[in-house]
Amino acid sequence: MAAAAALWRGRRLGRLVTERLPVVVRAAETTRGRGRLYRRGRSRGHAAAALRAGAAARSARHLGLPRSAPAPAVIDALALASGRDRGEVAALLYGPPPPTTPR
Repeated sequence: MAAAAALWRGRRLGRLVTERLPVVVRAAETTRGRGRLYRRGRSRGHAAAALRAGAAARSARHLGLPRSAPAPAVIDALALASGRDRGEVAALLYGPPPPTTPR
């Protein structure tokens, strides 16, 4: 009896229908909202990691590296393209999170 009820409740009533959403959320609004959440939660490490991962991915794509390029390859390519020291680029993209600053 329970199996029949589960099958009846779990059946599909037809094909899936897409629904127009009432609003469109712009990417900038989503980014600002996520930034506010990070600030409210005092999660500097997560915010820094997200910013650094995005910067590394965009830089790698701009330099023609594949998405799966290892960190040393991205560091070398970016140091060569920017004329900066390899250690400086490594610290910016993969270093420790920034220290907290008093407000």
